Formats: sequence, C-alpha cells, structure tokens
Amino acid sequence: MLLGFKGYADSSRSLLSACVLSLFCPNVSFADDITYTEEDEWWALSHKNASQTVSEWSNGLDAFFSGESSTLPSQSFVSVQLGGVFSDTGNASPFLGLHMGIRLPNTKNRLRLVIDSDANELTENNKVQEASSSSFQEEAVSETFSAAIRYVKEEWNANFDAGILIDFPLDPFVKVRFTQDYQASDWSFLFRESVFSYYSQGFGASFSLEATTSLSDGVIFGVSVGSTWLNRDEEYYYRENLFLNHAIDEKSKVRYQFSVLQSGDPAPKLDTYLYLVNYKKILYGNWLIGQVTPQITHELDNDFDAEFSFTLSLEILLGEDYLGSSNRH
Repeated sequence: MLLGFKGYADSSRSLLSACVLSLFCPNVSFADDITYTEEDEWWALSHKNASQTVSEWSNGLDAFFSGESSTLPSQSFVSVQLGGVFSDTGNASPFLGLHMGIRLPNTKNRLRLVIDSDANELTENNKVQEASSSSFQEEAVSETFSAAIRYVKEEWNANFDAGILIDFPLDPFVKVRFTQDYQASDWSFLFRESVFSYYSQGFGASFSLEATTSLSDGVIFGVSVGSTWLNRDEEYYYRENLFLNHAIDEKSKVRYQFSVLQSGDPAPKLDTYLYLVNYKKILYGNWLIGQVTPQITHELDNDFDAEFSFTLSLEILLGEDYLGSSNRH
C-alpha cells in the first residue's frame, strides 16, 4: 500500500509548483494549456483508477465483515497529503499524511476501517506544525501508522476504536469518543470527550469544546479550548484557539487563527503562542486541494522570539465521491 502512495507522492511533487500558481492566480489553471481531453490526461486517469480501487476495497471488506455481497454505493475515501514546512532559517521539512475511512454499509454503518498516519501523536494540544520528518522516504516507512476497526453507536453519539499501531512489536490500543452538539441563540457548541489506552504508551483522556457563530454570509467566528491528560508523561496539555473562517467562494476559503499552548498542573505554564493564516483552494474537480499557511510562532524554548514558517501542501482525495467531477478551476 505504501509503495502505491509513494508513487502518488512522486507524481504530486511535480505538480506543486503549478499548484502554487493556481492558488495565487484564481483565473489560471495548470490544465488550461493542455489541449487533449481529461480522459487522455495521465494524472486524471490515475486518480480515476485509484478511486475505483478504493471502492473495490470497500465493497470487498463490506462483504467480508457482513457476509453479504455489497451493492450499496461506497462512501469510503482515502486522503493523501503531501507538502513541506519552510522556515526563515532556510530549513525545509517535507511531510506526508494519510487518512483512510472505509465505510461498511451492510453492517448498518456500525463498522468502519480507519487508517491514520501520525498515530503515535497522542494529543494535538501540543502540536505546533504538521511536519515531523526530514524526508518523504523517512515518513513513508516511519512507525506512525495505525489501523483500527471503528464501531459507531449513533444512539450514544459515540465511536469505539480497537486497533494497532504499526510498530515493532505491534502496539494494540482502544479509544472511546463521545460527541455532543448544542445550539443556543446564534451560537453552536460542540463537545468532544475521549479516553484511550495504548499497550506501550499508557492511557489518557481529553476534552474539547468549540463554539462558533456566524458574523455574516460566509464569515464564521469561533473559539475552541482543549485539554489532554497523559499518564505516560504525568502531564496536562492545554490549547486555546481563536479563529475566523471566511468562505471567499465555493472553491476558496481562508482561516485566521491565534493559538496558545500550555502544559503543567495545577498551574499551567505558557509553552507557545502562534498566529497563522490558512488559505485553501480546490484546484481541480472536487479532489485536488492546495493549501498555503504562513505562520509566526513564539516558543518558550526559543525565549519566545518570533519564528516565521511557510507551509505548502497538496491534498488528493480518492473514492467514489470524487469521480465524475471534471470542472477545471
């Protein structure tokens, strides 16, 4: 599987410069100079074949777990993200992200297969940037992938995961997540609680609350707070975000965010605060997405001096839902 995704990484990197042009020039498309049809374009055909393969995987797994032949439409997907973080010191850190969600409709949508990269990151409340590796090759073979069977209990608004970290030796884990939403006047509230346990990394619990309100058409203001307790480190991690989401049009949106990261208990200390602007644009169909994120970070380890970074990424979405959209943007 990883070899297949590595092929996508190699081909996608050759498109990154063209995607940058598409991101900053809304009226320019990297496909505009191509005179042949989409059916003749190797990258569009590769996407179609890969999406059909995802659908076949989904139908086969659905039949295996349910004992019935799958005839329902597949809502399974694979997301592959490739990019890099470039710092003001001249350093560059490429990264690769993978997320796969295989729905099994014949199980009455109660079972799903979920595969994630960066699975050994037990919390995002202390995460400053996306990059965690110095090369695509290192990321592809790093021991950070997880595979889990997810049981969905809609009556409880809960997910139950049982899986393994792809490590040596294999590291089994279980997770339980609960989600509730609430509407009060013009505000929407989303609560998430989770408890998790890893054989080698210990156990922990996390809680988050997000509140959002619409300021105008296409503009949403929000605040989110989160906390995580890790038994392994005997530590508490906290994160607070203020953000403004602006939908420019159907294909482009921008997020302005200020975040504060803390740790310690009972008196949390300030570890990091940062500012970022995330610009996201659909570059082709509904499956090729480009993102640009300039960020200024102030970390305790650097005496809170300002550090500038620039993240550029390309996301490819595979699955039945991403077939048949051939509009160029």
